[in-house]
This record gives sequence, C-alpha cells and structure tokens, in this order.
Amino acid sequence: MRAYFKGLQDTLKDPAAGLESVAKAADSLMDKNAEKRRLQIALERLYISPEVEKVGLGGVDPTRLEATAKQVAGALKIEAPPVNKIFDESYLPPLEQRALPPAADRKPLT
Repeated sequence: MRAYFKGLQDTLKDPAAGLESVAKAADSLMDKNAEKRRLQIALERLYISPEVEKVGLGGVDPTRLEATAKQVAGALKIEAPPVNKIFDESYLPPLEQRALPPAADRKPLT
C-alpha cells in the first residue's frame, strides 16, 4: 500500500510523467489520448479535493460513508451495516504517507 500511495503521489506531482510511464509499459492497444483524459478526470474529481486534503488518499469521511450506506441499504430494503464493517483504516499507511502533495508541488497535466 505504501508503494501504491507513493506512486500516486508522484503522479499527482507530475501527471505527464506518470502517464508516460504507463504508456511505456502499455501495449499497442492503449490509446494514450484516452488515458490522458481519464487521468485528467481522476485528478479533478477523485484525487484532488477538499475531502482528500482532509482524510488523505484512500481515506473516507465516516459521516459521508454512513450516509451513503444508508442510502444504498434503503434502496435495497436492507439494514445498513455499521461503518466499521465497511471500511477499516488500519490497513492504510499513516495519514502523513497518504497526504496530497502540496499544491505548489503539483504540475498540471499537459
């Protein structure tokens, strides 16, 4: 997990370099332009957000997770499980190792 988060942090610092490393390892079926667009969407909507700034990469807001579980359970007409049965933070590295790189250290995807 530490290696995964380190690679993700490196990609957040320099997304173009991250994309290039994936492209080098890919086969001829990879569409680099499509992967660039996917990475841009992930950067904008998944990885760089106020919530991730607070809970770190891979973390969750327990209040939000509980609300989501209740919504899904309600739609399925089942009882919502407690948050500690859905998510266990103990498998993650410490928050300091999962923090977003400072904004000043993050390059735009070009």
